[in-house]
Amino acid sequence: MIILASYADSIPSGKHSSLKALRSFLHSWVPPRVALHLLPFYPSDGDDGFAPSDWFSVNADLGDWSDIADLGNDRHLIVDGIYNHVGSSHQFVRDFFARPLESGGQLFTMKHVSLAEYPAAPRGGSVMRPHIINGEKWYIWQTFTADAFDINLEDDEVVTAIKRHLQWLKRHNVWGVRLDAPAYYGKEPGGRHRHSPKSIALTRDMVARVRSFGLASITQLDCEKRCITYFEDPHPKTDAIIDFSYPAQLAACLLERDPDIIVKHLKSTWNIGHNLIRYPRSHDGIYLRSDLTPPRVIESLIRAAACANFPVRVIDDRIYEINSSLPALLEVDTAKENVEARIDLAVAITSLASGWCYLYLPAVLGFSPEQLDLRFTDPRRLNRVPIPDASLQNFARIGRLQRLKHMLDLLSSVKGKLACKGDLAADAIHRIGAHGLCIRRERGRYTLVANLHDQQELQLDDSALGESIFSQRYFRHGLGPLGFAIFTHDPNVRHIARPE
Repeated sequence: MIILASYADSIPSGKHSSLKALRSFLHSWVPPRVALHLLPFYPSDGDDGFAPSDWFSVNADLGDWSDIADLGNDRHLIVDGIYNHVGSSHQFVRDFFARPLESGGQLFTMKHVSLAEYPAAPRGGSVMRPHIINGEKWYIWQTFTADAFDINLEDDEVVTAIKRHLQWLKRHNVWGVRLDAPAYYGKEPGGRHRHSPKSIALTRDMVARVRSFGLASITQLDCEKRCITYFEDPHPKTDAIIDFSYPAQLAACLLERDPDIIVKHLKSTWNIGHNLIRYPRSHDGIYLRSDLTPPRVIESLIRAAACANFPVRVIDDRIYEINSSLPALLEVDTAKENVEARIDLAVAITSLASGWCYLYLPAVLGFSPEQLDLRFTDPRRLNRVPIPDASLQNFARIGRLQRLKHMLDLLSSVKGKLACKGDLAADAIHRIGAHGLCIRRERGRYTLVANLHDQQELQLDDSALGESIFSQRYFRHGLGPLGFAIFTHDPNVRHIARPE
């Protein structure tokens, strides 16, 4: 599966609602077999939509539920299930602040706490934040931001609301739910917060709940060993977790022109036994705390960030993430005219790798918000800036939209013919020469060969690889700088040449 991710307002809307404009764009440029992950569209109190105030409403500035249903009619639609917390104006929060002594157990609240007994928040400080209500100090569990209040997933009223929401999503043609922040579901003083036994148990319950409504579940968990233990029987077609290390490894591989970086990582995660979501870049920063990310990769990206003056986020004296757009990052140490080729090379590699290929729309189009010279107190917001109308018109003028359509058409066709889970008994990943990468799927039924160098050609023995069905800077017996070619022995896949 290939998934394209977008905010409702990532595409300029003109006279239409944002969701209608997005649907029109997708109809014109994205094949219907490519799924859509629609990033948060609920009314929200902050965190770019991730502090929802009402699960049952659509932000009126974006559209309404009929727009959501229309998107789900067109293609597989994935939306966010943000069940770890709610926004500050959510009914659960308003009820507590209005009657703190009478409110139920929907929030985690205390009048007297020893902060030392509670875990640190992942973005710094304590999870317990003080509030003055009717002249008295209360502490409320808030894992992420001051705008988001964690909710109790063992409370009957909360569970009932979640079930109603899942039913509501199914009724509006949603195919799958991305479960946000499940590693933090369990909340107990004095114990481990992230990946606690209670978090694991509550995540299993949540996935089962999602399945019970006929929805696919994408769980925001890394594919490292402790996260895999969350699941005893993942569904082979509809349950997935995320390879959080992959964006950093792929970026370092391209910046260093070294295929060994991605070869080693792919081999270590190829037969993992779960559907993995891999992406060149998402709406978030490039996460650098995965246990699967080696020091060499972190050091490479820190050097790139220093070279380009990208914000590096440090929490509790540890590097957390790098914040930049994908085009800006891939422009480091190469000519500007190579950026689009590097992006398409990253997309091709990700598509031929095992797992689900996840693409963030502004990134794969080549939109670089750094060019707008914006300033944010939260650097993550940079990567979430909507594409201006002038930029979209320019992408159309230079043929970028047409090339994206061709690429998604071919790659989604190939991806649909490949097993989601890899099998190194039938697949192979290895380097070719100093800067070449080869991914062979299903005993050579499909083969990707890529040249990671931005200045040197790669000589290639392509006599036994089959027909080239999609390529960039490919010539017989070789690849130009940042060139790639996908070959097949499958006669049922039609040829789609990439316009140069």
